[in-house]
Amino acid sequence: MAQHNGKFCKLTKAERLKRLTKAREARWKENQSSQPSCSAPISDIPFPYVDHAYNQLGIQPVVSQQEEVKSEDVDELGWRCGRRIVELGVLADGLKACQLCDHPLHLTDCVGEKKFGLAHILMVKCHYVECGLVNDVPTGSRHKTTNCASAWDVNTKLAAGMINGGFGESHVNGFLSSLNIPTITQSTLKSREREITPHLHKMAEDSCNKHLREEISMSDGNLTAGFDGAWQKRGTGRAYNSLTGQASLIGNKTKKCIGISVMGKRCRICEHAEKKGVPPRNHNCCRNWSGSAKAMEPAMACEMLQGIKDQGNRVQTLVMDNDSTTIARVKATVDPAITKKSDSNHTRKGFTGSLVELGNTHKILKNNRVRSHIERCFMYCVKQNSGNSTKLADDLNKIVPHLYGEHSECGTLCKSDKTNYKPKNLPYGKPLSDQSLRVALESLMNKYTQNADELVDLGSTQNNENFNHTVASKAPKRL
Repeated sequence: MAQHNGKFCKLTKAERLKRLTKAREARWKENQSSQPSCSAPISDIPFPYVDHAYNQLGIQPVVSQQEEVKSEDVDELGWRCGRRIVELGVLADGLKACQLCDHPLHLTDCVGEKKFGLAHILMVKCHYVECGLVNDVPTGSRHKTTNCASAWDVNTKLAAGMINGGFGESHVNGFLSSLNIPTITQSTLKSREREITPHLHKMAEDSCNKHLREEISMSDGNLTAGFDGAWQKRGTGRAYNSLTGQASLIGNKTKKCIGISVMGKRCRICEHAEKKGVPPRNHNCCRNWSGSAKAMEPAMACEMLQGIKDQGNRVQTLVMDNDSTTIARVKATVDPAITKKSDSNHTRKGFTGSLVELGNTHKILKNNRVRSHIERCFMYCVKQNSGNSTKLADDLNKIVPHLYGEHSECGTLCKSDKTNYKPKNLPYGKPLSDQSLRVALESLMNKYTQNADELVDLGSTQNNENFNHTVASKAPKRL
């Protein structure tokens, strides 16, 4: 019996290890290098060291060799071409010793590589003649997925970066190609995307619950939240047929998201199974809505508010646009006592839209300056009478007489007390005179006067709009 590293072993193995050690020492004494040095002239560097095809540097490579697309898992020449994403620590550990003879490995002895997306396994042959084992040296770390399969960390990170950047597989491969990094297949990228999706959902849910607790502690029980929805496909004003939609609840105090909801009408896995007439395979289905895209918004509002109610909390005031369907659905199915606060921006847009609609029958309202002047008078009354619905209703009734030159009750609404006063935003600096337009404007103002209680304390859903903009940057809208 002989000893090796303090352990007993067979005599034949000990003699073999001695020969391996002797050969290793002899190899280290040799001063040979198969890789060209940095000091070598560029014309002496073989073709595999060249970067992209457009970087000629005085070299005339073979075009067919340059444009060849290799589909094999093992590439004996391609590992020298282009760039790789490598974890230096993992690579150093893999090159530390041969798996058979424990002798150090050298990267120059690589005889090929196996590609797994952005990850690779380098096939490094042991330099010692009596060993010659081809070792598998990984370039990155791996992890176990939920189904106990093995996945490369770099591919999972790439899928997360793709979602965060808001682009898809073709953009990822275009970027990698520009860096001369081997591309990744769509199936690999999609698998890693499906792997991280449940974790992203869990993170979003935990974040909303955390922000909800903060909002409750800051609001002293009077929970006020802004609500707004959005769709991935742009609405034209006539057709709302988006297949997906999302909505958010954002706290009034923290300005943070306390609830989210996502709805989709299609799932390709389910549709493929239905087309074949077989049950769908086990998957995380994203189809949770079968109604119209327009009906998604009320349903998402009810879903989020009911979720908060199930946790033992309650939203007293909901800041939203002037969509009567949503608030009616919420009061009917979730909380009859909830109150609505109109959004100032949507209120202004709604008033301007009414003026534009009147412009179809009254040409003077097609003038942008005239419409802007009427809109400015309206918003001035709303802003100046915050908290006083009676005064707001009175001032709204003064707008139409003001436009027609009747300033006896205007007060601070205009500067008619000055001499030579002219309404510079009206045509020719003169008051309006169309009586049919006056009747239409009075009817419009009466509608807002009757709802002065909702206008007296306007809220803002600007934070929800910012959230929708962020979502659109991750999942861009399409026409």
